[in-house]
Amino acid sequence: MLLGILCGVLPMVCGCGMVRAVGRGLASSTGAVASVCHRVTPEEEQDLADARSEIGSVLSRFEEGVREDDLAKLTDLLSPILEARARQEVETEIRDAIRTWTYSDYELFYEEALGGLKWRHVAGGRVALYLGFRTHTGSTLKDRFVFRRFRGKWLIGDVHLRQPQTGDPLDLDTYSRARIMAKVETCIAALRAGDEGFGAFLTAFEQRERFSRRGRDLETSHANLMAVVQFLFGASIRNIQFSPERSRIVHHSGGRVYVPVPITCKYPPESPEPFEQAVFAFAFVERSGEWVLVDLDTLKERGWFRSLF
Repeated sequence: MLLGILCGVLPMVCGCGMVRAVGRGLASSTGAVASVCHRVTPEEEQDLADARSEIGSVLSRFEEGVREDDLAKLTDLLSPILEARARQEVETEIRDAIRTWTYSDYELFYEEALGGLKWRHVAGGRVALYLGFRTHTGSTLKDRFVFRRFRGKWLIGDVHLRQPQTGDPLDLDTYSRARIMAKVETCIAALRAGDEGFGAFLTAFEQRERFSRRGRDLETSHANLMAVVQFLFGASIRNIQFSPERSRIVHHSGGRVYVPVPITCKYPPESPEPFEQAVFAFAFVERSGEWVLVDLDTLKERGWFRSLF
């Protein structure tokens, strides 16, 4: 009888037996068995040290790339293990996030998280970290990083950054902002010139056709653009609120950025109706480092732009 009692108790007081008998689910999901029953070898200690060093180096370069708005530098840190579609999604998420003010003056806190890594965390070749970062306002938010080991190298297998909403103001680099504002300024000057500026106004959109994938889409888009342009040149315009230094560039879906320009006008000019303010958005996309003016949208019926002015 005593032997039977001992056989029932011993597995529960033994370190390994306790985990196996009491915490099977925990052991299988967190690696608790390895931490309790396995003595880390010098080789594994070195493996852990190497993982901490490599992941830290990647995070340092990621932080630098965000501060510099250097998408190419950031995508170089993605693991080759990512499939093409997943890689494209991650690249798009990074691109949209780093354009925002949230990621200006990006400071990532990762030293403590790396110091807390154990060999069991890196043994499977996958490490997930929630890391705090300081925004340009001084507040602290968190991003999620997943690192994967591929052919002995630790790189980013996934990352989740805070995404902008439509209408959120962007903090583009100085060169990009200057290029965009110069094109909008050319259009505004042409609009103020009246009929004589009609051709110059349309010329600003001439590169858009290079980036259309389907002819039908281009045809429809062109018709919509011409309708807005003809409205503007046929309307009576009282005021255009645009300044290359103060006007905002805001986020829009599909990789587009908008420059909203409030214009006080009425159409047709002889209408007895009073002048109204509408907001016309100059839409740009980036292609191979070049900002292309692709559309002119009217935001009169949309509410999200009202907070911008």
